[in-house]
Amino acid sequence: MSGQGVTRFGRWAFLAVAASLLALSRVHLGLRHDARLYFGDALARLDPQGVGRDVIFAHDGQFGFSLYTPVLAWLVKGLGLNAAVALVSGLGLVVWLAALLLLVSRLLADLPVAWRRAATILVIVVAPYYGAHEVFAYGEAFATPRILVEAMALAALAAWLSDRRWLAGGLLVAALALHPIMALCGLAVLFVALCLEDRRWLLAGVAGGGLLVIAASLHLPVVDRLLRVMDPAWRAISEARSPTVFVSLWPAEAWGRIAVQAVTLGLAASLSRGPVRRLMTAVLIAGLLGVGFGWLADRLSLILPIQIQAWRTQALMAILAAAGLVVCLRALAGRGPTGLIAVCALGLGWTLIGWGAIALIGAAIALAAVLIGERATWSAPGLVRRGVFGLTVLLMAAWAVLRFSALQKGLLALPDGQGLGPGLIWNSGLPGWIAAVTALALAARPDRLKPRGALLGAVVLSALALLLWDNRSGFAVERESGADPELQALLSDRAGEVLWLVGDVEPWTLAGRASWASKFQGAGVVLSRPLALVLNDRIDRLISLGLVGPDWKSPFGAAPTTPKVPTLPQIRELCAARDAPAFVVAALPSGAQLDPALGARLWNAREPYELELAGQWFSTRTYGIIRCGGG
Repeated sequence: MSGQGVTRFGRWAFLAVAASLLALSRVHLGLRHDARLYFGDALARLDPQGVGRDVIFAHDGQFGFSLYTPVLAWLVKGLGLNAAVALVSGLGLVVWLAALLLLVSRLLADLPVAWRRAATILVIVVAPYYGAHEVFAYGEAFATPRILVEAMALAALAAWLSDRRWLAGGLLVAALALHPIMALCGLAVLFVALCLEDRRWLLAGVAGGGLLVIAASLHLPVVDRLLRVMDPAWRAISEARSPTVFVSLWPAEAWGRIAVQAVTLGLAASLSRGPVRRLMTAVLIAGLLGVGFGWLADRLSLILPIQIQAWRTQALMAILAAAGLVVCLRALAGRGPTGLIAVCALGLGWTLIGWGAIALIGAAIALAAVLIGERATWSAPGLVRRGVFGLTVLLMAAWAVLRFSALQKGLLALPDGQGLGPGLIWNSGLPGWIAAVTALALAARPDRLKPRGALLGAVVLSALALLLWDNRSGFAVERESGADPELQALLSDRAGEVLWLVGDVEPWTLAGRASWASKFQGAGVVLSRPLALVLNDRIDRLISLGLVGPDWKSPFGAAPTTPKVPTLPQIRELCAARDAPAFVVAALPSGAQLDPALGARLWNAREPYELELAGQWFSTRTYGIIRCGGG
């Protein structure tokens, strides 16, 4: 094979490996996380008299600002829900990967190809979370507009580095139509980059801020929330349901992650030159200012500043920090013992990035080592190197043992027939760590990778990705295949909302009904006060009756509650309310029976519903359909 042929072969093999790792790290689980809300709004548009009557759409606080769900509605109507969810999820990953490859080729253009490829792999395989509680991540594996706007932001940064400023700005302005919050975060980075080039842009920023304050004082729509204080009742509900939005409530793991990413990106910027340095610095400043703005908005309890969630600027900071890690490792490894200390501290920081204070200490040691640099003198530098390296290997080995033990327990606890759980395996951190170390080792010694080995690796990973990417459970496939005729017949004698006690989108997808209340419906309470008050009232009633647990109100502060079998007194009290649901659907454990006085009818799903609880799994196919209020 000619040199050009080898190069082309290597390029395609790398693309196959990168795409496969992206697929394996982000398997398709169907409708989950915020994708449930976006596709729910699409279903509401297609069925305004059914799903469209749901309380979260009646009190919408977010979907009216995006063109995303109208497109989803068109796709669902033409393809069906299952195909639409899979298509949008997969297409989002493809577009995101293409944008990442483009950005890395511009951002790290001065590095050899092998190191650029290692940077791409690191962005894909390291822990992608930002913010708190590991709720949000870049390159998400579900169908929301965030991944598309991230891709547009990455492409915009690449255009910026190519001196195509209007194209960069245009991409992010267009992204406002999909997800205004994420697009504004990208625009904030470009604005900071402009200010770094010419400080007169700061005057434009001050003028723009003044205009916003004037608009708020004139009580113009939306902007009037800029200076309004969130009332205590609304704030308490929002804090309990979505503590991630409130920076003052973030736990130590969030600050450790910020420290590792910020130090890495800051060091990478200092080791880079020209436009790349300015862009990295702009991303770092925007990321930290976003957190600072979010903290100030939280302390002042201002509605719109809280809702903007400016801390999401960390998404781009997290991506560029992962890519910048390659810059740091390559440059610092040859700087004597202090350089090795910095490299090892960064490696430990990224390995233990979710471990709060430990990650914070790793970031601090790395920064201190770089700042001290050659001013440190060592009487036995060789001994220092060996000691630092040995300690790092020992700590990483201990981490790997702990993660493997936790993974083993998790796999053993899986219900029969659920398979290997590729998502669980990847989330252990072990496969990503192995992929990252392998990519860095091959970047340092690219001659060790032979064409035959590259082909074998690409083929194996591609086969695994094709086999494992669609990892939906049988129930998820059933739930997203459309309304169940038997279930709809059981509900046909009474109109109104359905309370589905164990699950989430089943009323929408299986019954074609509005949901009376559910745990996940509260995801948007910070964006809508009416929604917050209505849902809180309903969930409080369910908790007081003992039908659900406190995790419905505080999912991050309470352990998942084992599903309970409703009793006659509970149902009577619930159904006596004027706004009672038309039906209550209760998941019945094996052998459980409802009180005959409830007059319940049974519905059996084709596939078992499985719910992970603390240390155990709940599984059932049988549901009791109980007539309640409505009519």
